Amino acid sequence: MDSSPVPPLAVDLDGSLFRGDLMVEAAAALVAANPLNLARLPLWFMRGRAHAKARIAESAPPPDAERLPYNAELVEWIRAERAAGRRIVLATAAARPHAEIVARHLGLFDETMATDESAGNLAGENKARALAEKFGERGFDYVGDSSRDLPVWRRAREAVGVDPSPRLRREISFSRVFASPRRSGLRLWLSAARVRQWSKNLLLFAVLFGGHRWNEGGALLAALAGFFSFGFLASSAYFFNDIMDLPHDRRSADKRARPLAAGEIGVGAAAVAGILCLAAGAGVAWALPALLELPTTLAAGPGAVSLRQDMFPAVALLYFAMTVSYSLWLKRLPLVDVTILALLFTLRILAGGAAIGSGVSVWLLAFAVFLFLSLAMLKRVSEMRRNAGKSPGRGYRPDDAPTLAALGGGAAMVSGMVLALYIDSEQARDLYSRPELIWAALPIVVYWLSRMWLLGGRGELRGDPLMFAMRDRPSVIAGALMVLCVLAAL
Repeated sequence: MDSSPVPPLAVDLDGSLFRGDLMVEAAAALVAANPLNLARLPLWFMRGRAHAKARIAESAPPPDAERLPYNAELVEWIRAERAAGRRIVLATAAARPHAEIVARHLGLFDETMATDESAGNLAGENKARALAEKFGERGFDYVGDSSRDLPVWRRAREAVGVDPSPRLRREISFSRVFASPRRSGLRLWLSAARVRQWSKNLLLFAVLFGGHRWNEGGALLAALAGFFSFGFLASSAYFFNDIMDLPHDRRSADKRARPLAAGEIGVGAAAVAGILCLAAGAGVAWALPALLELPTTLAAGPGAVSLRQDMFPAVALLYFAMTVSYSLWLKRLPLVDVTILALLFTLRILAGGAAIGSGVSVWLLAFAVFLFLSLAMLKRVSEMRRNAGKSPGRGYRPDDAPTLAALGGGAAMVSGMVLALYIDSEQARDLYSRPELIWAALPIVVYWLSRMWLLGGRGELRGDPLMFAMRDRPSVIAGALMVLCVLAAL
């Protein structure tokens, strides 16, 4: 037993000192490294949580203790208590290797008590018993955050809470409470689901408007249903991507504020949200052909990809499979990553055609492939410019930026060439009474793409180029002028 006048302070790690769960994050990293590891996890847990934590800790990459989202106010208080001569103990259910990595980084603890196979899982009653045996009943103060800590608080001298729930406040009299600086409520979840990114799914309306079917109520409803289906599927993929990419996001200046990386949402909650979004998106996709059945139409003129409404679920499934494959491993392959991003945007256009049972012009597809390939490369180049040539979680080297810029700029000019060739095509003459007026849109397209590349090269373009363009006044003006050119050609 400790005989110092001030009792030791025992501090929990997961959910208290650190806003997250190291075991869950390590398991997610293990699956991200090799999806087949998902089958090993249940076998490990069948032999007990201590065994599972030990196997996960020895198999997964170690946590990056420097970039974990700590509760800064709590850390400073612990530092002050230790400076005053108090004994500080890290008492956590995390695996001992993980706990020791965090303890070494923070340099705040005189001792570490953690889960290992010999002592068992140090949580709940086990932790309460271990602390009471070491320091005596009421011989220690304890910092915790959840109902799992109730047995420990009841045997401690004083209870210190971190974001305790109203129920915990009724059961335990806390001597001190720390709040985590995190957002909450609907806004937090909308941010995690990246609902703002749903604007990319407006591409599903490209065939509706390009084929001049905007005045058909049924087609408009079908395109709208497709928009929501892809929105939910995209949010599901974003949740899973953020889980798999968590260590890389914490190393990125742009991404470390995301809800998962900042510890505002746990990995488990994000996984549940991803599954629910997947169910919603898939449900709408499968229901669309039956509820909003429309006659199949072909795009005017030769050179169209014919699509039926019953193809929409397959296109949606392909989109989701490609998105998840990108998150798991394709994003690490140089050039493959940007090609997949371009194809995902193009798939949205195909999905819009399938939603309304319309053919899709090969001119539109060719324009989209080169345009979005250019923007995908622009995104990588701008990331590397802002991160001193580094591209966390991607397979590029610092000296790849000039090559990517050359390829991306070339793809941008090819998209302009496709538009120029389309203006003089038979399909354009069939769809527009004055197609020559679309020529006015060509220099605007070239200007906009050139300006985006200029900003990207300067490191002034942040985040996704399309999302940036929606907030950028010159881009909005250029887009409005292009729409006016197309309307004038009708």
